[in-house]
Amino acid sequence: GKQGGYSDTLIGWKTDPFCFGFFPQNDSIKELCYRSEDAYAKYYDINREAARTDYTIKLNGAFGVFSNTSASILQVNEQMWIINHLWFVDQCICANPSGNHCTNPPCKNYIWHWDTFKTAQYLGRERIGVEWIQN
Repeated sequence: GKQGGYSDTLIGWKTDPFCFGFFPQNDSIKELCYRSEDAYAKYYDINREAARTDYTIKLNGAFGVFSNTSASILQVNEQMWIINHLWFVDQCICANPSGNHCTNPPCKNYIWHWDTFKTAQYLGRERIGVEWIQN
């Protein structure tokens, strides 16, 4: 597929030396991994609260000499599957997005809903500076 207009940098706790198995976190208590990715397809099924996003993963560090890989993220309700297409083999990871942040079980992290911000209120603005090194 052709890359679309959605790019992001995932930031999460480092769980392995090559940053393959990290998940985005909302704090920076531990050593972090940074990964740039471009989405080239996004699908959303409102009735089933399901989504699929196809990404091109930009590699850096020791793997930067290899070509980029791709991944498909599938989520239905609180279940998530990450399918990494790693050059010669596909890897499927069953993930629990809310598992590491749960302080009052049971915790469920559902996919975004089309009217997620229906009750949002404007509270104000804050100017922040974000800084990171990307190779």
